[in-house]
Amino acid sequence: MSKLTKSIVDAATPHEKQFTIWCSELKGFGIFVQPSGSRTYFVDYRNREGVRKRMTISRHGKITAEEARKLAIATLGETVKGRDPAEERIQKRKALTVKELCDRYLAAAEKGLVLGKGDRPKKARPFLFTQNSVNASARASMSAGFRASRGWWISQSGWGSGRACH
Repeated sequence: MSKLTKSIVDAATPHEKQFTIWCSELKGFGIFVQPSGSRTYFVDYRNREGVRKRMTISRHGKITAEEARKLAIATLGETVKGRDPAEERIQKRKALTVKELCDRYLAAAEKGLVLGKGDRPKKARPFLFTQNSVNASARASMSAGFRASRGWWISQSGWGSGRACH
């Protein structure tokens, strides 16, 4: 067992089964070598409750061994502070996207669940204005893929001209 370097990672020949090469200088840092030849850096740690966790860092080739080591050090540093980086990654993936949030808001407004002045449901005209505002704001801040999906939603819903999506 020695320090994980590019030459050690490149020299590792694939076996019939996945195997692990551990770094001697950084406890919990290693790389998986797959039978296909792909190599993946990871960090192994225990969370606050003492449960063992393993978090993938990245594939070899996308980042270097030194970059992976720096990310592993940062991840292990977060665990010392009592955080659980693997769990945080899972929670981020489960979180609502801006598109989903906008869709939920517009669906609720259409059903009369969004209240306007006097705690009354928004009327059709203000709702159309709200819908166009949400669509225009989201378009300005989101990627092209988000614009395409929003454009489809407007054209299918029958609301507005759809010009805000182009």
